Amino acid sequence: GKQTIIKTIRSDNFGSFKIGLPVGSYELDAITASGSMLPRCNAITALVKSNQTITVDISCDTGIR
Repeated sequence: GKQTIIKTIRSDNFGSFKIGLPVGSYELDAITASGSMLPRCNAITALVKSNQTITVDISCDTGIR
């Protein structure tokens, strides 16, 4: 189906963020502010339920080996 950007937010210096969303299923995607290729992060799906706080972890590959 069609994807629509609902909100764009910035994480803090530790990578944490908070966002209020209506009930539903959302794809969360992390990108760098500069648009660089790294770190590369996997998108995740988050299910928001009524009156519930959820915690999500987005894994990112820094490219450092």
